[in-house]
Amino acid sequence: WRQCFILDDILLSKLGLSLGLAALLLFISYKVKHVAALPGVLIAMPPLFFLVLGVSGVSLDTARDGGWIPEPEKHPPCGWEVFQLYNSFQNIAWHVLPSQISHVILLICFVSFGSSLDIAAIQTEQPQPLDSDREMRMIGISNLVSGMTSGFTGSYYFSTTLFLQRQKVTSKMTGIMLCIGEFLLFLLPIDMLQFLPKFFIGGILAFFGIDIMLDWLVYSKDMLSFREYL
Repeated sequence: WRQCFILDDILLSKLGLSLGLAALLLFISYKVKHVAALPGVLIAMPPLFFLVLGVSGVSLDTARDGGWIPEPEKHPPCGWEVFQLYNSFQNIAWHVLPSQISHVILLICFVSFGSSLDIAAIQTEQPQPLDSDREMRMIGISNLVSGMTSGFTGSYYFSTTLFLQRQKVTSKMTGIMLCIGEFLLFLLPIDMLQFLPKFFIGGILAFFGIDIMLDWLVYSKDMLSFREYL
């Protein structure tokens, strides 16, 4: 933990850029009403960064050595290669399955509780009531399919859902395009992080974190009594 507070000039500049980007995204999210404003900034930021590198004469190797962009993997694996681990189910240690039953039950309870909180968070931004039972069934079916295909448990990505709602994006095409894009990344041996500056990733994470904290710690006080808020 001590290392987190040791900041040199380079780290301070990265932190400043990340927080500056987060502040810019927050400003656009709350003050600019055009639906293309925030996506446009997010799309333009990485090319702008590499343009600045080119104009200033800084090579990609120098930027990587300075920690501005991630190191690319030499042989990034394809997502579908995970199925090779099964080896016709010969590599599965079936004898440990009974000892994992209790963990599976706890995981189901944990995901169910977390999913109910996600639905409640989304409901706060919805003008009409959600069918909680329907949403929970959809999450259960999705986790069942994910588990049967070597995936992880999950629930709503409610921060992205709220983000899209505030940008007045209501089309299901958003989810379809997101699904197609992630499926292509699953098939292709490409490490996308090597093309994204680290401050850009940090700025987006800070933006989501600050936005969620504002919702739950600041704006929520107008929806609750003083005792409930405390």
